[in-house]
Order: sequence, then structure tokens, then C-alpha cells
Amino acid sequence: MKKTKNPLLFYPMPKEGESFKGYILRLANRNGFTELKRFLYIFRIIQLPKRIFIVGTDEYYKFLNIISESSNVQQDKLDAFFAFEKEVQTIDDFSSEHVHLDTPQICPFCLAEDQYLKRDWQSLYFTHCYKHESKLWDRCLNCKKSFVWDGKLFVGCTNCNFKWSHFRPLADAPLPASQKSLGEASGECKLNLMQIIKQHLKFGLRPFDASFQNLRDIKKYVLNLEQHIEFAYQLAHSKEVLTELRKARKEHWQKKTFMTENLAILEQVEAVNDKWFNQVGAKTENFISAPTTPKEATHMVLTAHRRLNVDEDKACLELLWEQVCSVLNLSEKHVKDLIKQAILPGRMHKNSPKKVSPCRIDDLVLFYKIIKKIAKPLELKNDAIQYKSYIAWGNDRALAKHKLNTKKLVEYVLSGDVSLFAPDHDEHLFDDFCFCEEEVRKINLLQSQNLHLENSPNQRCA
Repeated sequence: MKKTKNPLLFYPMPKEGESFKGYILRLANRNGFTELKRFLYIFRIIQLPKRIFIVGTDEYYKFLNIISESSNVQQDKLDAFFAFEKEVQTIDDFSSEHVHLDTPQICPFCLAEDQYLKRDWQSLYFTHCYKHESKLWDRCLNCKKSFVWDGKLFVGCTNCNFKWSHFRPLADAPLPASQKSLGEASGECKLNLMQIIKQHLKFGLRPFDASFQNLRDIKKYVLNLEQHIEFAYQLAHSKEVLTELRKARKEHWQKKTFMTENLAILEQVEAVNDKWFNQVGAKTENFISAPTTPKEATHMVLTAHRRLNVDEDKACLELLWEQVCSVLNLSEKHVKDLIKQAILPGRMHKNSPKKVSPCRIDDLVLFYKIIKKIAKPLELKNDAIQYKSYIAWGNDRALAKHKLNTKKLVEYVLSGDVSLFAPDHDEHLFDDFCFCEEEVRKINLLQSQNLHLENSPNQRCA
């Protein structure tokens, strides 16, 4: 970017609360340029880089310096007008995803009164105009087309030229609580509210919904962003909303996985889920205690091959390896081996056969039903001798004495070589399956004999 040899004729100062990109558009429009691309060309900016409009980047400061030198206004003085916008873009992490830069978002009534684009309109967390208690729009209600960053936007639609002065109020619902709070807040308080909403957007706000890895996914996949943001705000401030969400999630996955009789596995998964929900209100009984960064395949991320769910019927609940191993009471290595051997339902990577993804909740339920159908009923009474004659599923320390482990015994169980026992009811976990120690001893003996035959001189000669 170079300083133009022909300074602009007009250099209006930024207005209080004006967005930086909105100010540049107003500056261009004041000098007869309706298109930003043509306006930036005079500064030798051939393309329209997004980063010059992200307050705080090096590109932003270089561009601001050119404006400062051309207008004879100190750079610090100009920068001060956009200090809060920089704070918004650095909530938790520096990102342009906290604001709408691709498509402008406006209040037609405000533009009809004063022709400048307000900073709050471009914030991801604002869906309504606090002053007029009306929705913010990113597309024209007349022609249904999205707005573009064009000077015509100050007086009307950038596509059909419908004038904002002709715009009439719609029968909007009352101002959502999140928008009322954001509209009344200022400074650090407003930033804190935005941060709280952002943190709670990562929760699955519908029973089948996803916890999103980043704001880009939220903006891309959430069809009703207004409702999503409002619910995130409610989740942060209402124990009742949190309780209802947890209840709805449990009921949904109980129905989805047909776990009407056995809730133990689902409750074990939800017990891990609780540690995330318990962070809501950990200190103040209202706000989340610390930023959370769930990974892409957490128990709260409902994906179909790492794609976010929009449709309830196709939603699936992926688990962490930690969760899968906890439910199965097996090591991660053994779980992956079972998936690779197609014994345990799982997700293989087509392009990387050696890689596997964690099971989903329905995979664990299916595997449980298969094992339960094979298992023989067992009543464990208060008989110490009888109890000691069995080794519990996942007790690899006890099985190690026989040079075996649960993963190996699962293979023998499915082949019919070893019996598996289970309580005579359905409300139990994998830990309650067990193996007869006498059969385990025989398998170990058989393995030793086969190994001896393989290593004997006669066998090698043969």
C-alpha cells in the first residue's frame, strides 16, 4: 500500500460507534466512490484484502497510516474511534469471525435517520437494534437479495434501490433478553456479555445439536443465528434452561439409540458430559467460570464424518476416546484394535486405513446388545468363593496372570470358545460382564500348548 499522489477532497471524521469498514465506505462515498474496490485502487490496493478491515492487524495500521497522512489527522486519533471494535475482535482469540465483514448488517430506521454504519450492527452477537427494537437485516425485504458493501447502502438497498425512508416497521416480537442486555451495556460490561454468549455457543443448544469448534462453523451452519445467540444467553443466566437442556438431551439420545431398558451406558456418558455443564455457574451461579475449548470430536460434537448436524434424524453423537475407553473399560489401543478387526463398530479413515475415529453412542449400544445376547445369565450372590471364580470384564490385571486380556477374550467369546456371563437384568454396564476363571485358565493352557508345538523342532521340520 502506497500513499496516493492525489489526496481525497473530503475527509469526514469517524462518528462515535461507527464501524471501521463502515467508515471507509462512507469516506469513499463522500468522495464519489460507491464501490470499495475502486476506492481502494487509488491507494494502490489492487485487490480487496479482508485483513485491512480487521481492526488491530498490521494491514489495518498500514492503511490507517495512509489515511492519516492524506487527511493530516493523527493516526492515534483515528485509531481511538475503533478501539472498542478491536476489543470485540480479540474476545478469547483474535478473529474476524466476531464481526460480519462479508455482508453488512443494518437497521433501516437508523440509516434513514443518520447515514453511517454502526459498530454494533456488524457484531456477531447483535441481532437487533436496541434503539428501534427491530431486527438487523443482511438482505433486502423487498428484493430478498443480500446487501453488499456499496455506497448506495446509506440510502437504500444496494440491489433494488428501495429507500430506507420508505421502510415501515414490522410486527416484531419483543426485544430478546440478550439484545436488551447488550444494548444497555457498554465498555467492559458489554465485552463480558459477548464473551459469555460466545462461550455458551459451544454447547449443543438443541438436544441433537452440535458444539461448534469455531465461530466460522456457527455462522455457516446455524440457520437461525438469532435464536442460537438468545438461547446461549439464556443458558448462561438460567438454571432452569440448563436443566431442561440436559433433560432433553438425555431423552433424545435414549430414544435415538433405543435405550429404553438400559440407561446405564447413557448415564455413564452423560456423567462425563456433566463436568462441562457444571462449569456453567461454577463460581457466580450465573456465568461460566473459565473459557472452554472442546475438541472437534467431543461428546458434545454431534457430527456425521466431522460434518455438523442440521437434521435431527441424521444427528449422531460422537464420543471422546476417553469416554469410549471409560464405558468399555478397555485401553485406547485395545479399542482401536477391536475397531480395526471389525469386532467393535467404529469409523475407519478411508484415506488412512491405520487411523480410526472414536465410536458413537449408537455403536456402543449396538456392541453392548451383541455381547449381552451372547452372555449367559449369572446371579452374583454374597458368596465370596463364587465371586472369586469369575474375572470381571476389563480387569486386565487379573487376566494378566493367565497371559490374557479382555480384548483377546472378546475374540474368544465371539467365536464361542469362551463363555461370557452377565447379570440377569439389562440395567448394567460393561464392567458387570465377567469371565469364568476356570475357562480362562484352560484358554491360557491351550495357548501355551500351541505355542510349544509351533516352537518344537519336529514342528519346524514339518
